[in-house]
Amino acid sequence: MPLRASDVTASLPRKRTTAGLLITDGDERVLLVESAYKAQWEIPGGWVEADESPYQARIRECRRSSALT
Repeated sequence: MPLRASDVTASLPRKRTTAGLLITDGDERVLLVESAYKAQWEIPGGWVEADESPYQARIRECRRSSALT
């Protein structure tokens, strides 16, 4: 029985992609968020889900960050 395309692609390595959003104000200050799982502050962002673009991931993560404040 021949392999289906989905069988072959399921075993291939996947790229893990992140996306971030650099936000500044009129005084060129950078928005940073305090991560719950890291000691460092960073720009809003996070992992890109399998069904979304990096742009969509940035918007989702930025909304998630603002919802937590």
